[in-house]
Amino acid sequence: PSGTYDLGNTTVLVNKTYTVLSGVGDSTYLTNGEVNLTANYTTLQDFRHHANSTSRAVSCSGADYAQIKNLYISGAIGGAGITSSSCDNVEIYNNRLFDTGYGIHTFDGNQMRVHDNHVFNATGDGIQLSVSNGLSVIGGEARDNVINITGDYGSANGIDVHRYDTASIEEVRVVGNKVYNPYNQGIVVSAADSLISENYVYGGITPFSHNGIVVGELCTRCKAIDNRVDGADDQIVSGIQIAYNHTATGL
Repeated sequence: PSGTYDLGNTTVLVNKTYTVLSGVGDSTYLTNGEVNLTANYTTLQDFRHHANSTSRAVSCSGADYAQIKNLYISGAIGGAGITSSSCDNVEIYNNRLFDTGYGIHTFDGNQMRVHDNHVFNATGDGIQLSVSNGLSVIGGEARDNVINITGDYGSANGIDVHRYDTASIEEVRVVGNKVYNPYNQGIVVSAADSLISENYVYGGITPFSHNGIVVGELCTRCKAIDNRVDGADDQIVSGIQIAYNHTATGL
């Protein structure tokens, strides 16, 4: 039912296939703690959650075909608003995240779709798609998200797609996103055979800001098409940087 529920810094485990808190909207509030999805085909939607300062607010762990949508998340300044680990074909969309560390952080999931989210006042990366050592991820999408970075964490990027030393990630679409005031880079993509298109990056909040869009390590056979980068007070060093001597087409 509607109301305010204090989770008391505990974790609520959703380990069966449910639609959780559907349809109650702004009248349902959670405070503190974490909601963790572990069951396939679970939907989490339509509530507000103010997490404590050190935790994740919502996480998906090994749950395939889950949906996380229409949430209003704040807090988690030392953690992340939404995380997804080893969850394939998960869709994270139409969420509003305020005052978080990372906004949305996914790793080790194939065919992740992260779209139409708004991330405000993040101190870490707004959206990060990554893969751990020794694993391979194919497919993923960051589309039509709006991100505003206001913290001073030195490596905070708007959108960051990358892998660690012995991992691989490829065929990621980064399309139609808007990134404002990144502390470090606006958009960084290090994934082979990827598309970076119709994104807009504006400005930077400190002189340490570097590039609007970075076509990074392992971004072989990438396409960067119809992107726009506007600097603020010369804080953007270059609009698009091609790293590691790789070649991108359509610049």
